[in-house]
Amino acid sequence: MIRKTGSVVIAACLAAGACAAGPSLPSAMRGMQIPVERVAVPPHGPAQAGKNAGSKGSPNIAWQFPGAPSDGFDSVRITISPRTYANGNKNYIYWAFDSHFEHGGFTYYLGMQPNGEFGKTALFSAFGPGTNSQSASCKKGADNGAGTSCHIHYEWQLEHAYELTAELVAADEATTTWEGAIVDVASGARTVIGQITVGVERGLLSSSWAVTFIEYFRHVKSCADEPFSEVLFYHPVGYRNGKEYKGTVSSFNMNTGCGQAFYGNGKDYVYGDVGQP
Repeated sequence: MIRKTGSVVIAACLAAGACAAGPSLPSAMRGMQIPVERVAVPPHGPAQAGKNAGSKGSPNIAWQFPGAPSDGFDSVRITISPRTYANGNKNYIYWAFDSHFEHGGFTYYLGMQPNGEFGKTALFSAFGPGTNSQSASCKKGADNGAGTSCHIHYEWQLEHAYELTAELVAADEATTTWEGAIVDVASGARTVIGQITVGVERGLLSSSWAVTFIEYFRHVKSCADEPFSEVLFYHPVGYRNGKEYKGTVSSFNMNTGCGQAFYGNGKDYVYGDVGQP
């Protein structure tokens, strides 16, 4: 493993079993590469037409990254602003950014919950076998399957904006290590959620696909039992060697949920509603 002040210089391969011939993972500037983007509150906007009503999965917005390198990002960020949630400490909503590594199809996600493991909780998880972490905030397992999950108490506030990031911070010939963090956009204060190490054969973070989703993670007998919530997702941004690639909306997926609706300009921000007002 090779480190430099303020950066991580990586000499590992992307493709499993092709270290000699495969391209190397890029340099990543730790704590310097990902800017904090100041955001304004956009107009609520008109309702956006969704598709896939009744399909399996939580309501989500799919994003694409025009012009992005085909072999992945070394870091990503998503700005999330929880707007409101009803029923106080009995609203089990989860707002998150979800994508996967370039190889193997293994998912990772970053998100926020009002009533998670630590009450107001910030989360970073990587799924699949061969993950581990030295962070005290992380433990084995991800959604009752293989993986590693990192949870911290984070006292976020309604109608404030928070930037969640996943960033490549270290690597050797066999592994890469990714750091999840949350940043208060107003103050710039950055809090590490945890670090997760995976096999180098996974490559970088996917540059071809991502979703932001809204999941009610407790079982309800009927939609009348799911309290209302609204979140504002700003466009995600991927990075490669410091160059940014802004995400744009690809589709609105209604899927399975209660009272789900999307609002916005259909391009670079989305308000997502679920539950009963």
